Amino acid sequence: MITFTHYEWRELKERIATDYGRSVLLLRDKTKRELGFTVREHTDSRKQPNGDTRVGFYICLDFYDDAKETMFRLKYL
Repeated sequence: MITFTHYEWRELKERIATDYGRSVLLLRDKTKRELGFTVREHTDSRKQPNGDTRVGFYICLDFYDDAKETMFRLKYL
């Protein structure tokens, strides 16, 4: 699993769309087949030392193919 902020994901998504076409990101099955991962949004709330709760929103890429994850890391990270 690799996590990104929404800002980081927006930039990365544009690079992927340039390389593979926009349609690869529109369908979950196609993303999994072509790139080896699925995209999900994750919300994380953490208690701060002052008692406040901080909520973070992240994009998670869940990989199903080790070779495709390695290629993704080499190409995009």
